[in-house]
Amino acid sequence: MPSLFGKSHLYRYDIQGGAKSHYLVFVHLPCLQTHLKHLYHLSLLPFNDYEQETIECLMNYNSLTIDCINYLLQRLHIRDEKLSNCFALSYFNKINNQSYWLDPDISMRQQLPKSELKPNLTFTILLYPPVPYAITDEKARRILYQQIFCNFISSMYPVPTNLIETLSAYFLQGCFENKFDADKNRDILRLIISAVGLSEENTDGIKEKIIELYRDLNGVDTRSAQNQFVHQISQSNTYGMIHFELKNTLNEAIYLGLNHNGIHSRSLLRNEFKLEACWHNIISISSNKHRQITISMKNGNTNIHTLIYYTDSSSYNRYCLRLLHLFSNYFLKYSPSQLENIPKLETPRTKKQNLIHGASVPDLRSDGESLSNDRTPPSVSSSTRSSNHSSNMWTGSLPNLTIQLTTQQHINETSKKKNDPYATYADNLNHIDENETISPNLLMNR
Repeated sequence: MPSLFGKSHLYRYDIQGGAKSHYLVFVHLPCLQTHLKHLYHLSLLPFNDYEQETIECLMNYNSLTIDCINYLLQRLHIRDEKLSNCFALSYFNKINNQSYWLDPDISMRQQLPKSELKPNLTFTILLYPPVPYAITDEKARRILYQQIFCNFISSMYPVPTNLIETLSAYFLQGCFENKFDADKNRDILRLIISAVGLSEENTDGIKEKIIELYRDLNGVDTRSAQNQFVHQISQSNTYGMIHFELKNTLNEAIYLGLNHNGIHSRSLLRNEFKLEACWHNIISISSNKHRQITISMKNGNTNIHTLIYYTDSSSYNRYCLRLLHLFSNYFLKYSPSQLENIPKLETPRTKKQNLIHGASVPDLRSDGESLSNDRTPPSVSSSTRSSNHSSNMWTGSLPNLTIQLTTQQHINETSKKKNDPYATYADNLNHIDENETISPNLLMNR
């Protein structure tokens, strides 16, 4: 996995004397390899070399946080102005084990503990774009994708049951290409099973299905596999969501979640977030001296509904209010149609190894005849019957693969079978007429 910074260079700084008014800032980028290595303590990973996604810089105490963000954007050569506004820095406080987003318009000195001289910050995207796979800036795309991979393995996205195997296979192909070994990297499979919300018991069949689909993706471009994975994740209601704890009017602790769709909430006893309001329906977001946050929104044409939440401190109240305004102002730029009509992504074709005669026999239950030149895919249960003058012939379905034989391929197969001792068996099974005639015009169309 190539580093965004090239080779990692760590410099030695003397923070005494002339530099005592500076922070030595360690900025970390989201990296799945680091995430698996340090958080889950996995020692055997299917990566070539370990790349430290870290950069150091000296920042004056009085420098604004946005100064550090701009420096990082320049260092990474991210020039997309729309995306540059989506990045932010977060700080993890080891004292209370809480992570929070730094305000870009306030100096670091006002937001970090006084004892912190060498803060460790994370640089990532705070405002996730609704269509992540449409990003053209390669560096920004990679940062976002790495963050999504880390979120997925940390169980932050609910995955529908019917997508578990397919999504997991795309994850393996997109992250590890052909380096994943099912026997050596069982720990990663266990993490995936846990990430999609399944227990370890009775999941051997699911694991085998994931491995089978992953092998079917052999040869699929890594970028295409990543796009397919991220496309499915972006349909989740928790995609791009940040959340913080508040209290409702009944003094019950709840989580309030924010993403491009709007404001979500869930109680501590529930696992799923409920959409409370879309950004385009919100009229106002305000607060008062009693640490009360009031959200007014349209409920129908004329009715106005109000959501009321409370925080434990004035500083936390300001923090939550800032994030609410930040998300509201940014995603109001998108029209509702842009958020609802997400462009479809074409599914990449999988590649199978060539069939070895005697190992398996393809289902060729087609008469070699076609009604027209329309290319209608076969159903799962049976192949499409066709009549004369077809330039293409669809075969029946093999496991996870649909094979399309062209007329020329059919001619080659027919010629091979004349000297093949198994040809009689194959012809009887598939009802292929050796006396079939092919129109010369169809060969010209190829």
